[in-house]
Amino acid sequence: MRKICIATVIFLSLLFVLFLFEQNAFDSVINWFNNRNIEEIDMEEWNRMMSLVEKNWFGADMRFEYLVFVDGEEMRTTGTGFPNWLLNPHHRWHDPFYTDLVFVHTEAEATGFPENVIVAWPGDEWRTDFILSNIHRAVNRSAEDLMFHGRQTRPVLTLEEFGLTYPLTRADLVDNWEKVNALWNALTEAERS
Repeated sequence: MRKICIATVIFLSLLFVLFLFEQNAFDSVINWFNNRNIEEIDMEEWNRMMSLVEKNWFGADMRFEYLVFVDGEEMRTTGTGFPNWLLNPHHRWHDPFYTDLVFVHTEAEATGFPENVIVAWPGDEWRTDFILSNIHRAVNRSAEDLMFHGRQTRPVLTLEEFGLTYPLTRADLVDNWEKVNALWNALTEAERS
């Protein structure tokens, strides 16, 4: 019984230290940002970085595949973790070496970019087709379909109001990603899952 108690105390102590480390890392980022003189911030660069973060989240939502070079080694991944850490200036693992995120149509098109550019493309065909069919199903809903307990869950949406045409394709996810992202963000969470 005593060994279990000692192991529990050690485990809880380690968790507490880990919590403090994470909290200190977060606090240091906030303090760094708050202590900077507003004139020091290059707003154009800041907006560019935030656009990359938004673009990455879209790629992650669309289940894109990513090609990232780390210390000269090729790494393939999804956009949910690693690429976001590298691009997001709020993250402690942000790496200013990575200056761009480029969407291409296929994996074959992902070659030939400099190592400081993260490249992404629509993933497995079945996953992409599933996402596109969910979007089509969502924009085809009538006002009556959108009623829930006497309230409309969101406005009726059309592809045209986002500058898109039917049917959406894999190419739209790359070429018109900002428009598709605006549409995606207008859908309910249930429609996006």
